[in-house]
Amino acid sequence: RVDVMAPEPCVHALAEALAEFGAARRAAAVEAGDPVTRPSERRAGSRRRARG
Repeated sequence: RVDVMAPEPCVHALAEALAEFGAARRAAAVEAGDPVTRPSERRAGSRRRARG
């Protein structure tokens, strides 16, 4: 899955594109009234089976 593509094949351009993508996504979430969370906070926790 590719959400962001750099305008040129350069690490710095990719980092800039990722930063802009993240800022736009955060702004959209704030505008929609959604909580801004990290991906690790969005993921459902895995349930451990009880050993016994």
